[in-house]
Amino acid sequence: MFKNYLKVTLRNMKRQKGYTLINLAGLSVGIACVVLIILVVQYEYNYESHHKNAHRIYRINVEHKRANQVYRVTSSPVPLAETLNKELPEVTHFTRFVSFSQSLVAHEDRKFYENELAFVDPGILEMFNFPMLAGNKATALNDTYSVVMTKEMAEKYFGNEDPLEKTLVLNNSLSLKVTGMMRDHPRYSNIRPDFLVSFETARKLAPDSYFPRTG
Repeated sequence: MFKNYLKVTLRNMKRQKGYTLINLAGLSVGIACVVLIILVVQYEYNYESHHKNAHRIYRINVEHKRANQVYRVTSSPVPLAETLNKELPEVTHFTRFVSFSQSLVAHEDRKFYENELAFVDPGILEMFNFPMLAGNKATALNDTYSVVMTKEMAEKYFGNEDPLEKTLVLNNSLSLKVTGMMRDHPRYSNIRPDFLVSFETARKLAPDSYFPRTG
């Protein structure tokens, strides 16, 4: 029975080639649209969902009013995070996030310009899900000149060697000690730093005016 239906269908397709082509084209476009919609929904649903504390993470925005216009920016004064942490019991962890592009990172003869390097506070490893493959997340970013890197970057600079305690040179001036290695970030995330450098290290690069005293 099935073979008869198949033969009839094939004969009709040969007789009405134009009609068949239109139907097949419409079916193909429909399937492609359904698949695309599923992929988009899946991507949006999973976006940043891997952070278990996502519902408790807040980003500070600052409003500037000029000539009856309100401008909102994501940058804020450096001491603000520490002040909020001291004065608001609801704040359990905090991190400042200062990213740099085109940072020259080197280890011996391996030198590359990196776009995903950020100076951060230790709290970032508690706030976000950056699973540690090596090192202690509780202390990895406590010291000046410490850096945590992704597995991909560790292999890029050190091959199959254990990266812990090894040295990276930043912009031909600062020697950073590798204190941790984290798992590579999922593609459905906006926060994908390859290098987390202790925020105290930024004091060696930025002018004193960048770090006003809190009191």
